[in-house]
Amino acid sequence: MVPNLPLEHADKRRALRGGRLWAEFVFEAHGAAYTSRQDRYGVPLDHVAEKLSSAIEELHRFGQDHADDRAGLLPAMHYALVAHLGLHNILGKAGDRTLASRLLNGSSKELRAWLDVVEPDQQSRPVVS
Repeated sequence: MVPNLPLEHADKRRALRGGRLWAEFVFEAHGAAYTSRQDRYGVPLDHVAEKLSSAIEELHRFGQDHADDRAGLLPAMHYALVAHLGLHNILGKAGDRTLASRLLNGSSKELRAWLDVVEPDQQSRPVVS
């Protein structure tokens, strides 16, 4: 099932990967328990998300360079992905227990494509190789 997507992001989310739509990874999935109105002062959350995205890319790069150590990276990758999804208001997709493994074992291009779906406003960032 493909969810209803905002029109401005629909084309970006239709990119195919392994016969599956990227769109199936992205939902407006918050329930009341995960949503609250907040007023805050501090570092802009876009900046935090950008740094977290870089950390995810570095975990991936390390996993690619040290294939024997990938299993040890799974918990860190999982929690980084959960935090990143939460910052982008799609925390409901964090329940996919295969996501960290799929991204760690995938290519840099696949990771970048996933990040582009999650953070469509940051697509100008280069692919990490």
